[in-house]
Amino acid sequence: MNILVMGAGGVGGYYGALLARAGNDVSFVARGDHLRALHEKGLEIRSPRGDFSLLVKAAADPRLLPPPELILFAVKTYDTEEAAQFLQPVAGAGVTVLTLQNGIDSAERIGAILGLEKVLPGAAYIFASITSPGVITHTGKNQGITFGESAGTRSPRTQEVLQVLQGAGIDASFTEDIRRVLWQKFFHICAMGTVACLCRASVGEVLGNPESLALLRDAFEEIHRVAAAEGVPLPEDLTDKAVQFFRASPPQAKPSLLNDLEQGRRLESEALSGTVVRLGERHHIPTPIHRAAYASLLVQERRYRPPTL
Repeated sequence: MNILVMGAGGVGGYYGALLARAGNDVSFVARGDHLRALHEKGLEIRSPRGDFSLLVKAAADPRLLPPPELILFAVKTYDTEEAAQFLQPVAGAGVTVLTLQNGIDSAERIGAILGLEKVLPGAAYIFASITSPGVITHTGKNQGITFGESAGTRSPRTQEVLQVLQGAGIDASFTEDIRRVLWQKFFHICAMGTVACLCRASVGEVLGNPESLALLRDAFEEIHRVAAAEGVPLPEDLTDKAVQFFRASPPQAKPSLLNDLEQGRRLESEALSGTVVRLGERHHIPTPIHRAAYASLLVQERRYRPPTL
């Protein structure tokens, strides 16, 4: 299958590399030092599941790459609209866009530009990041993708995409309830990212301190109440299961939000804690932990990225 990876960072770079290694015709949209490294030495994957390197096709402009049948949409949430507009020339009829972004509304945002019928909402379960130009480091063994149609139906394209992903060794699955899946992922990454940034701590450090663990549990419960108000009743025991999930993760792992904060990069605070705050306000639900994190992250981001006068 001809596949275009829009956003060759940790998530897009790792999954794209697996798909290329499996024999698919994969191209990457990247920029800056990362793009130069892909041209000069290819893409290197470091992973507990096996290290490997491969030469890849990459460009800053998708029009310079082979026409895709499938687009893996893996840019940061703050770049969603710009990236979708950038893809318009290559996202014609018959193209499927599988979004693997954080947050709960990326399919709608992409669909408003490219057409909602083209978009498959998906959730990626992986700790991966660019550790140097051209190098993606995958931490831990999780590397799953769950996706589905927004309408909750099965379709020939979902079966084809599932076969391609599984054929590349990706732990992929289809769901008829993708909205619930997206909220459950949001539940995990938003609460842990929020508390990890407040504490400037890894997953293991958050779990290993009684005070930060209590803070994490409270952050989970804020999302639980907001989700219920939005008509997404999450399991009552999801907080306990989420804590168990993170206990099974590498203790040194850090949420992408914290990685970006420490590297002085732009943050996904609007799609994460900011979303909890806004939905809490809509439903008159207090969200003090996420509100504190959101305010703190806005200050930190402006410190690294002062507003343009």
